[in-house]
Amino acid sequence: MASNGANIEVQKARLFNGRAVLIVCGFGFLLVIPVLLSMLLVSSVQFGIWTVLVPLLTIGAATWLLPFGFGNSYVAKLARSLPPGDWDEHDGFIVQITFLPRLRAGLRALLEDADDIGNVSFTESELIFQGDSVRFSIPYRQLSNLRIQSIGWRGLFLYPGLSISVAGIAGVTELRIAERAGWSLPASRNITRKLNRRLAQALKGSESAHAGG
Repeated sequence: MASNGANIEVQKARLFNGRAVLIVCGFGFLLVIPVLLSMLLVSSVQFGIWTVLVPLLTIGAATWLLPFGFGNSYVAKLARSLPPGDWDEHDGFIVQITFLPRLRAGLRALLEDADDIGNVSFTESELIFQGDSVRFSIPYRQLSNLRIQSIGWRGLFLYPGLSISVAGIAGVTELRIAERAGWSLPASRNITRKLNRRLAQALKGSESAHAGG
């Protein structure tokens, strides 16, 4: 569909399908297992400082590796296998895209908060996303109110993402973007800051060009 210069194409998922979503969920269990084992361990030994420290250290390590638990290594592999199109890996990011209202529904939407995964990049006038089932180009003039916020309870309110308001596209009021390449929480935060700066620069440049015109 197209609206006010924007172009959004939605096709059937090829790589990021139900099977891929289940694999991504499986990575989460890899982080839960050490936590459960640590609790089992401390319950079988005499109470002491280690009965407190071991679970805390394990939970801390699992939190630090939260992006790995999101299956980011697998998601990044899928994204890199997509047709490159016009994506410039030196000025692009591997991300998940979520539309508001949601594009996906049902059990799929409950298990995975991403509507699609792929590569986001920038031109002088448009934000470009080339995903597995969704492709879009949205002029910067239709984007506003860029902000960093957590992705919510699924990310323990620690995993950062971007939210941006969208105007002039029927059925879409907001776009949420979260990086899916980092393996650790600090790495994810760093990538998100870079993405935020890059998009903020693009929006500012578009506003300046529009004002000058």
